[in-house]
Amino acid sequence: MKIQLLPFLATVVLIGSCVKVDDEMGRNFIPHDQEYDIRTFEFDLEDVTLKIADSLSGYSNRYLTFGSIIDEEGRLSTRSGSITLVPLYDTLDYGTNPEFDRFYLTIPLDTISAAEPSQANIIQNVNVYELSERIKHSDGNIIPKHYNKKVTRGVPVFSGGDSLTFDFSDEFAAKYMNIKQEDLKDIKTYLDKYPGILFQTDNPLGQGGRFNIFHLQLNVNGQTYGLTGSYANLTFSSEYNGVRKDTNFIFYFGPDKIYDADSLLTNGTIGDLPQYAFNATTQEGSREVGDKIYIEGGGSAKPVISAAEIKKKLIEEVRQYGDYSKAFIHKASIILPFEFPEDYTKMDFYPEILNPTCRIDRDTVVNFASLTNSASVTENMGYVDRSHFWYSPDISYHVQEVLRTADTVKLSNYDIWLMIMKTESYVTSSVTTEEDYQNYYQNLMYANYYSGMYSGYGNYGYGSSYGNYGYSNYISYQLASQYLSDNSTTQSAVMLDNNRFYKAVLYGPQAEKGKRPRMKILYSVPIN
Repeated sequence: MKIQLLPFLATVVLIGSCVKVDDEMGRNFIPHDQEYDIRTFEFDLEDVTLKIADSLSGYSNRYLTFGSIIDEEGRLSTRSGSITLVPLYDTLDYGTNPEFDRFYLTIPLDTISAAEPSQANIIQNVNVYELSERIKHSDGNIIPKHYNKKVTRGVPVFSGGDSLTFDFSDEFAAKYMNIKQEDLKDIKTYLDKYPGILFQTDNPLGQGGRFNIFHLQLNVNGQTYGLTGSYANLTFSSEYNGVRKDTNFIFYFGPDKIYDADSLLTNGTIGDLPQYAFNATTQEGSREVGDKIYIEGGGSAKPVISAAEIKKKLIEEVRQYGDYSKAFIHKASIILPFEFPEDYTKMDFYPEILNPTCRIDRDTVVNFASLTNSASVTENMGYVDRSHFWYSPDISYHVQEVLRTADTVKLSNYDIWLMIMKTESYVTSSVTTEEDYQNYYQNLMYANYYSGMYSGYGNYGYGSSYGNYGYSNYISYQLASQYLSDNSTTQSAVMLDNNRFYKAVLYGPQAEKGKRPRMKILYSVPIN
């Protein structure tokens, strides 16, 4: 039996092809003043310069960074990190006739940034100096003033391991054995007398080197309830009520004021406390924009795109079709192409994000505000695109504002600074229930028992024995109970990255046509 469908299908196709679509249907019902012409405008960016973000702060709530790198062109980049050492408690009791034992610091590594993989575990001398004055908020990206004498026993070395631990010299420790109660009345008074310390490394003898990025926040093991890093420990013996006892004081890094630790940790979040390091950067040499744009980390010059050029060219475009003052910017993107390097591993030195920002100068304070809406899933913050070989951040709202600025406005205030950003992860924890406290106290009794029996290693990143609780560690039950592992969560956020080594090469305004940086704008304007 044969069934023939072809003539029927042909008839259906013919019928379908006769349907006419009327694009004008309903147009007469639209008010004439609400009809818009939608257009796309694309143009090369010619006015791109490199400028130093001289007022960019070196403060970090996450990291202490130090190290040095010489790149393949022989250019030296450095990181110098500074922290303050502040008692965890606002009241110190040295007892009678205190006898100093040891003052050491331990801090866990977060990550490293090396010039190449072979440099990941090179040995670096760590030079630690005492600051000669407290860091001012207006210091920007300037290495703090410091004495030239090192304050460690010998010279610590670091090879990129899991943590750094070293002993302070007796002379330096003696100052911290003499903290008066009046020194702790406020943070300014304390830092005027105890301004903190500076970390640096020796410069490499040739190409290579490494930046070391350490975890700043007070670090606690949720299983053993012991401090595991990011603190300094002053141990000594003294007489209390006529009995000589061994004891110690814990110092943590960079709090913004003098806190009572119980109050701080009850109301704060572990892993996100108000602690700050000051990381200054230097970069040898200067760059010019030509057929290439160099993107380098730290305090190096950053690409700046002229708002005046964008406004001028956009007005000239829109005027051909209507009143530019009534135009709407639906989407505006910067396109920054680059050539994929022959050695694909060099892509490791390309930033994850080149984020467009605006430099806002408010007398004594300078801010860099992001121009993309991070809450929008459709806006591109400037992520590297390895498929198209470009960065393409969106700045739609900013271009709309630039277009609407009055002729009297200083357009350089609207210039677009491209800053290096990265998605960072960190762990926080807090206490939420009474049951959490009770479960912890039960385990704490065992911790106190073993604290008097064992001392452990605690050196070069191997132990948490210095964090065993009890009187000897000067930490109360309430403080310790904040470290319950059940309440730990991992957070992530996009942050400014002045820490790592970067070296990306983008095409510049003088590159061949089709590869130059450009703007692509989708706009609409009322039909005349």
